[in-house]
Amino acid sequence: MKHITVRSVCVKVISIAVALTFSFSNSLIAQDCLRAMSAADRIGAVSESPEEAHTISDWQDIAGSFLYGSGESGFGDFLRERYGNNQATVEKKARQYAAILKEAEATGMYTPDKPVVITATPGRIRVFGGHPDAKGINVNAVNMATTEEILMVTQASDDRDARVVSADRGEKTFSMDSDEVMPDADFRQNKTWVEWARARRPKITNRETDWDLFPKAVAAYYQWKYFGEKTFSGLRIYIGETDLPIGGVSSSSAVVMGINYALDALYGLGQSPEELARNGNNAEYEYTYVRAGGADQFAIALGKRDEILNMSNAPEKVEALVHFPETVSAVFFNSGISRDDLDLRTISPGFAGEFGDAGIGNDKSLGSKINNRSGSSAALAALWLRHAVRGMIDENSFPPEFTPEEVAQLRNVEEGMTSYETKTAKVADNQKIGFFRELLDQGACAMPEAALFKLLKLIPSGKTYDELRAEMPEFQNQVLLLIGEKGVTKEPPAGFRLREAALYALSEGERINRFCRACADNDIDMMMKVQRRGHDGDRRVKWGIEIDEEGHIVYGKTPEPFDANLTDEQLDRLSSGEAVVKNGGEIKELWQCAGTFERSLEPIDFFCDLVEAWSKWTGIKATEELTLASARVSAAGLGGNIAVFCNKDYIDELTAFLKRAYYDDYLGGVYKTANAKFGTALSYEFSQAGTCKVFSPGEGAAAVSGDFRVPQMRKGYEHPVAETGIRPFLNRGVVDGKAMLLSI
Repeated sequence: MKHITVRSVCVKVISIAVALTFSFSNSLIAQDCLRAMSAADRIGAVSESPEEAHTISDWQDIAGSFLYGSGESGFGDFLRERYGNNQATVEKKARQYAAILKEAEATGMYTPDKPVVITATPGRIRVFGGHPDAKGINVNAVNMATTEEILMVTQASDDRDARVVSADRGEKTFSMDSDEVMPDADFRQNKTWVEWARARRPKITNRETDWDLFPKAVAAYYQWKYFGEKTFSGLRIYIGETDLPIGGVSSSSAVVMGINYALDALYGLGQSPEELARNGNNAEYEYTYVRAGGADQFAIALGKRDEILNMSNAPEKVEALVHFPETVSAVFFNSGISRDDLDLRTISPGFAGEFGDAGIGNDKSLGSKINNRSGSSAALAALWLRHAVRGMIDENSFPPEFTPEEVAQLRNVEEGMTSYETKTAKVADNQKIGFFRELLDQGACAMPEAALFKLLKLIPSGKTYDELRAEMPEFQNQVLLLIGEKGVTKEPPAGFRLREAALYALSEGERINRFCRACADNDIDMMMKVQRRGHDGDRRVKWGIEIDEEGHIVYGKTPEPFDANLTDEQLDRLSSGEAVVKNGGEIKELWQCAGTFERSLEPIDFFCDLVEAWSKWTGIKATEELTLASARVSAAGLGGNIAVFCNKDYIDELTAFLKRAYYDDYLGGVYKTANAKFGTALSYEFSQAGTCKVFSPGEGAAAVSGDFRVPQMRKGYEHPVAETGIRPFLNRGVVDGKAMLLSI
């Protein structure tokens, strides 16, 4: 039997269930991994040779022989390589493959004697790092591919029609010659992909009905990329039912990447996983206009079972492979709040204070307004820092607290902060922003921590729109690109919070470094502290929750406002190595500072403080000083998910506690009050399966297209179809109601 080849990144790994075994090294790990991905390790085309290409009928025999026969087709080896050695998991996955093949054939759209490609594509979860790809920040983030995945069956047809059948959403058909997906020669020669896609792309109005835009995006990109070199025929694509949650885990990217991998295999293009990730990002971002960086596609392409990826932004690449301590799990809880489905003023006094109470209960756009503002604040701060440093250089006058060595570093700040935009992205001068990441360790203009605190003094706490326009005339175009004309972006009462945004950018970058080092040292206490400090960067209030000896939850009805800023005096003390007391706690190092990105709400702060109080109480109750859990708002925030690191032995206990204390008592009370006061009908129903999810790091995308052996009929060995509910060979080999098992 020949060896099985699967497109995926290298590295042999062990298993976890989001209790992740961790061994952090530097980027040499990733470099060694990527070097090992030779062409021989990557899948090629599905050859027309019958020894290498398999029809849908062949694949059913290959999968069926593992489930019901001798198992010598090689399929079991593939399953164990991809999913690990747990026999129950392997058998479950084998049944899923057998089921999707049966369902695909039942559509009647596949040509029986033509090969098909099976693809498996996971979703993507960000495990650590808040808003890392926001403009002006661009620090690393820790991502993983999920064990949940989408299985698809793809065939190149003899016509020019693409038929796509989804088990969940029905059927869509489009022509490969339509204007939507086929560039004409003149357009291809004179326009970039971005220009062509933006000119031709349809608009998504409803993801439930417009889901075919994702297959169209891939077809359009491949026909643009290989225009004049390859002709792509029509397609038959079956997208099976999936255990991948819809929303929050890059499910649309999983569909895009599955078709992407299938086309690469069908046409023998031999693209690397990195190139496939870029394909997917270009197709999805520009054609469907899903606003996102490339982390989704790169994590899906390069994910490894039991491994988490420390990834850079702009450009997206794997810097290191990261493992969690084996005693810890990552659990994602639904906050019970959706920023797009309610007027946030009804549950957030902070929103009510800023936006007023006129028409309260009816405006569901407020979350998006804050998103747009906070997503631009760090970029505005980066522009101000460049402006301030330019002025000092032009006048050859620097604040006395900067040493001669630091002054020399200041002269390189602007060039360093814009180095990626200048050298790699080739951004026009009147569009460059600058990245705060370049000021951190290993950045293009890295400065010591003491100097960073001094640098922050150059950035004002707040500036109004008019002040930004008047005082930075050299950056007028960038300001307009970021926040538009006056009134387009909601201006905070005290002006745009520049210093807090810069402080967040720098401290979050340092927290990611600390997180990775903590995992390397198996320092769970530091992991939890870094997670907790990360939430402070989005926090609105501090609840001061305590749990007494009898388990009663104690907190004030009115939480304390959270002060995320640092004054000049406090920055002076920090730059001198002194500690500063903020919000009832001590800070001394950059990673402990908060800053703000404005993506939390009072109820989410309550949840996170509740987890911290439970962690302290449960640790003491267990007669050990254990840091059992910590939490922070996840992804875009203002609702959505909350990421919790928890000792895996305590997950059930924490979940039961949160159901009672947060979902039933606190959130239920908040919604009840809002409904009575504003006439709304807000509610959230807790469910074990729908509210909390433990994600495990899974293998990256794969096109299953290797040299499997197609079993031959073995006489006398039979298995009742009724026992499994799956007819592995459908109408072939059935005698007297029983399926004859096939083997080598």
